[in-house]
Amino acid sequence: MELKQGRPQEKRIDKEERVYDLLDQLNIDYQRIDHEKADTMGICLEIEKSLQATICKNLFLVNSNKANIIY
Repeated sequence: MELKQGRPQEKRIDKEERVYDLLDQLNIDYQRIDHEKADTMGICLEIEKSLQATICKNLFLVNSNKANIIY
């Protein structure tokens, strides 16, 4: 994993593009790490080391009929 400056050159999903647009519009410098899905804490710890920052993993649970979301 490599820490990179600014917007990626390749096209991303719209939501991600809008985040980059806003950061650029506000003249906010940012760094990013491109990685595969981080579905374990082990992977999150690797990302954390690369970022040299503490991150947390969010977990969202729903019941079988998806009527109640538990945070």
